[in-house]
Amino acid sequence: MKNNLKGGLAVMDSLDIKPNYAALGRKYGMDWRTVKKYHNGYEGRPDNRNKGSKLDEYRNEIKDKLAIKRITVQGVYQFMLKKYGVIFKFQQICHCQQTKT
Repeated sequence: MKNNLKGGLAVMDSLDIKPNYAALGRKYGMDWRTVKKYHNGYEGRPDNRNKGSKLDEYRNEIKDKLAIKRITVQGVYQFMLKKYGVIFKFQQICHCQQTKT
């Protein structure tokens, strides 16, 4: 539906017709402000976010500790807790172990 809206707005721009945002909003089932936002060049929300994790700076140390035989995730968590304080949760270390990247 947004592609249809973008196409309609592109046609109106090429014909130098000022779009009626309220009418287009009713036609496509969205608010007139949303139509205006798309007309001004809004591309939509990105599909994914490149947000870092709290563990990123500690990931190598965690993986090194987990590579040692007979070391548990709970043991690594307790070690990190004593060394750095409360930075992350136990489940995050479990997730770090599962990803192994």
